[in-house]
Amino acid sequence: MMARKYARALLSSSLNEGAAESVKKEIAILAELMENKKYFKFFTDRLVRPEEKLGILSSLSPLMKAFLRVVIDNKREEDIRLISCEYNELFNLRNNILEATVSSRAPLTEEQMAAIKKKLGRSTGKKINICFKPDKNIIGGVKIKYGSKIIDGTVSGMLEGYLNRLTRR
Repeated sequence: MMARKYARALLSSSLNEGAAESVKKEIAILAELMENKKYFKFFTDRLVRPEEKLGILSSLSPLMKAFLRVVIDNKREEDIRLISCEYNELFNLRNNILEATVSSRAPLTEEQMAAIKKKLGRSTGKKINICFKPDKNIIGGVKIKYGSKIIDGTVSGMLEGYLNRLTRR
C-alpha cells in the first residue's frame, strides 16, 4: 500500500514535468539494481548516510534524485522494487497499455509476435507490450500471460485439457 502512494506521487510529478517515460526507465533500472544483494544491502543499511546513497546515483535525473531523497529520508529503500512495479502498473493503466509475456521453447519470428500483439490488442482494446521468455519445458506451442489471465496453447496444455474432458465423463 505504501509503495502505491510513492508510485502515485512519482507519476504525478513526472507527468507535471513531462518525464513519465524517462522516469519509468530510471525506476526500472533502480529496481534492477536492488535485485543485486550487494546494492540492496548498501541501500538498506541505516549506517550509510543518505548523501553516500545518492552519490552513487549521480546519473539520475533531478526528479529521480529528489524522489529518492524522500524515499531515503523516510527509510523506504527496501520498497524501491515495489514502487517500480506500482509505477509501471499506474503508467500502463494511464496509457492503456497491457504487458504480456509470451513463452515458447524456441524464439518466435517477428511476424508471429506481431500477430499475437495484434490479436491481444483487438481482444483487450489496449496497446500491447510483449516480453518474450524462452521456456525449455514447453514441448511445442505458445503460452501467453497477461494480467491475471493465461492462454495456454502449448502441447502439454492442450493434452491436459483433453485429459480433463475425457475424465469428466
